[in-house]
Amino acid sequence: MTESNRTADSQAPDAVVQAGERIYQARYRSLYESRFPGKLLLIDVENGRVYRGESVAEVLRLAESQSPQGAFYLRRVGSESLYRL
Repeated sequence: MTESNRTADSQAPDAVVQAGERIYQARYRSLYESRFPGKLLLIDVENGRVYRGESVAEVLRLAESQSPQGAFYLRRVGSESLYRL
């Protein structure tokens, strides 16, 4: 698979959700659920970077300033994903 195909595939809604949930479970769940319950997380599924905040606008603004081309997965810590596409 070429780099451009990987990027296009990873931005399909189902692929973003699956990748985001995998990253959350593997890297962030245990730490964030004990320290930041109820906070919003936005995960860039292209690089695994996480952004935390109180509102969707806050985390999106932060994430887009750091990774304008990112494919993002949004969830509330300790809950199922926040929105379903």
